[in-house]
Amino acid sequence: MQYSLILHLSDQSKSLLATDRNAAVLLTLIAGREKLEFMLQGYHSREKVRRLSFEEGSLEELRNNEYHVQANYVLEEYSVCAAIDHVVAEKMRLSVYLNQEAGSMEVKGIDLPEREPDSL
Repeated sequence: MQYSLILHLSDQSKSLLATDRNAAVLLTLIAGREKLEFMLQGYHSREKVRRLSFEEGSLEELRNNEYHVQANYVLEEYSVCAAIDHVVAEKMRLSVYLNQEAGSMEVKGIDLPEREPDSL
């Protein structure tokens, strides 16, 4: 199971591509923060993903138009029965694929193998 999301490049990001590709990638990620939080929500069934940020120094270009970046976020869970808020800091390495021709960027989370059914 791997979740992914397509983010569209803003005009500002497109103009940055010629001079500073890393800044353009980070700007697009920050602009799509809310959508990315929903994507990350798929990896955490019970908790709510909040306060997503990106480690600027972790952005690395692997190949032309392919990047990795470290995403930091907080998982919040509220137990009504116990009236307790449970907050845990998490991080995930995201893969980013830039498609300049389409004016978009595909962001993928980690690939988690699906569990096989238990045998009786």
